[in-house]
Amino acid sequence: MARGKVLFFGDSRRLYADEPVIVAEKDSHIAVCDLTECGAYIASKLHAWGYALEKTPLEEALSGLPDDAEVEAWNNGVAQWFREAGIRTIGDLKRACGAP
Repeated sequence: MARGKVLFFGDSRRLYADEPVIVAEKDSHIAVCDLTECGAYIASKLHAWGYALEKTPLEEALSGLPDDAEVEAWNNGVAQWFREAGIRTIGDLKRACGAP
């Protein structure tokens, strides 16, 4: 389970519940990368740093995380969507992307 913020990377302007993403985990750190060039690049860097990668639908990636866990994204399409939609937590993201 993640401690701290769940980080998101990629240039998608919006994410959907059934959209495949790459989940990168190492110890208690979790990052979620979309399948854009940006997201795939960051996932490759995370893998090189020892993160385990798994491709899964976004809703599955979110299902094991507490709704109050904070999300964060910087300087990319996902970050812009988070700001515009007021997404600050996993619960906010679940509602915005249509995940149960």
